[in-house]
Amino acid sequence: MAIKIRHAGCHTSMTLAATVGAVLAITGTAQAQSTAAAQASAAKACERQVSIGPAPLRRLTRLEYINTARDLLGAVTVDAERFPEEGGSGFDNNVDLAVATRIHAQKYMSTAESLAAQAVADLPRLLGCIPTRDETACLKGFIKRFGLRAWRRPLSAQEEVSLSAFFAEQRQSHSLSDAVALLVMALLESPHFLYRVEVGISPPQGSVVNTVRLTDWEVASRLSYFFWATMPDARLFALAHANQLHTRAQVRRAAQWMVRDERARATLRRFHEQWLGLPLLDRLQKDKAHFPTWDKTVPVLMKAQFDRFMDHVLWQQDGRLGTLLTTKTTFLNEPLAGFLGIKGVRGPDWQRVIYAGPPLAGIFTLPAFLAMQANVEETSPIKRGIFVREQLLCQIPPPPPPNLMMNMLPPATAELVTVRERLEEHKLGFGCAKCHELFDPLGFAFEDYDAAGVHRTQERGHSLDTTGEVVQSDVDGPFDNGRQLAQRLANSEMVRTCFVKQWFRFAFARTESDADLCTLATMNAAFKKKNYRIVDLMLAVVQTDAFLYLPVTQPSLASLPKALQ
Repeated sequence: MAIKIRHAGCHTSMTLAATVGAVLAITGTAQAQSTAAAQASAAKACERQVSIGPAPLRRLTRLEYINTARDLLGAVTVDAERFPEEGGSGFDNNVDLAVATRIHAQKYMSTAESLAAQAVADLPRLLGCIPTRDETACLKGFIKRFGLRAWRRPLSAQEEVSLSAFFAEQRQSHSLSDAVALLVMALLESPHFLYRVEVGISPPQGSVVNTVRLTDWEVASRLSYFFWATMPDARLFALAHANQLHTRAQVRRAAQWMVRDERARATLRRFHEQWLGLPLLDRLQKDKAHFPTWDKTVPVLMKAQFDRFMDHVLWQQDGRLGTLLTTKTTFLNEPLAGFLGIKGVRGPDWQRVIYAGPPLAGIFTLPAFLAMQANVEETSPIKRGIFVREQLLCQIPPPPPPNLMMNMLPPATAELVTVRERLEEHKLGFGCAKCHELFDPLGFAFEDYDAAGVHRTQERGHSLDTTGEVVQSDVDGPFDNGRQLAQRLANSEMVRTCFVKQWFRFAFARTESDADLCTLATMNAAFKKKNYRIVDLMLAVVQTDAFLYLPVTQPSLASLPKALQ
């Protein structure tokens, strides 16, 4: 569907982007107040004009497909192994990495066949009518009802006619059950099921705008996939049918009850899990010679601890970003406590623990994070430090020189025992100290936790040095350990702004661009107004222009791979 709309003056848009970009670009030591003022100025500038970035065609992720299939068809088995791995960098819904290949098309076809076969096993329940009374009327009603739910919008008259003709053709040579199965397969293999197709509502002829409003049905899908990673439920469909999802107030009311659903809690956990780089935690391995008690149950325990920690911070504590970074509260049961060498925890049940011992620093001293950001035998201050620099400060360090493996440290000697000592010597030898000062000290802060996330006071009998200094930020200064580093980061406007960017990337499935500066400014202002409460940031996403509107140039179904057209 092509939409031709006369654009607003490009000069105005470019001026707005330049203005917002300039005020958001302020960074550096001791400039937190300036950054906050810049964000407020940017938000005010954006009130004068709608400015949003691209809204690319989004294919359902593996998780979204599984959830949607089950909500659509009921108790069906969806073989997740049928689908290729998602993502590989950042969030699993990143459209830049979600390329549909011929393998995807083949897997979608075989999965649709399996799902259809399961669905028609209880044909009356699936159809919602008794076909023996009036098969034509029964199937016509089924196509209308099931098609709406499968494609997440009402079918057009032409689509209903085409699907009815397809069924009639199949019915000539197949049993009723097989013909219905083929119809279900056709609906599930359609791009309208596999993709979140959005076209918006055309404004009045001659309007001078550069956006179109989403339909209420499209807003329902955006809400459901953002909060729940699945299709809209009956309540959302009813709101869309009643045209009750097109104003900000209506969307806000829907979001407020949706975020209290357990599925939204799972999404909040999933965001933080992917932000911390934990999706492959279940495959994590460590060298048994160095960690003899490590086995496949340890990552499972770490993930369970992570989930309980996140739920507690977000829903029982104040839910603020600063609390996430600095809280002394964690959760333990006897098996995990035993692995971590912590005494006094009895039984398999999870217990809330307030640490008075090691310098606990919120989410970044959870063993799941520490173990993932380490090597199989020993710690990696480089990995841990680069993570903090990139994921909390949104600063990408320059790449190392070609053919230089900076993570390959020389073996320990009598003079160079600890990882820190060996790394200091190694980087000086290659002249890399200038770059490494950006991230090594940040990683050194957590050297009192080994490669398995276990707290320690020595390394090979030598004392540990966890001191360092934050540079090139708005909270520059020294720290003695991870807790002090976390406290600095918790007070950083740069960290708060970076966290907003991470949520933008997760919500809109892509990296931000200049056209998104107003969306980011709006999210930053809302985050600050709510005292940096993470759940409120999630709610703020759905109040942005980028969530409610489309830019006029949208990808068409013709841009899909031929195998999926």
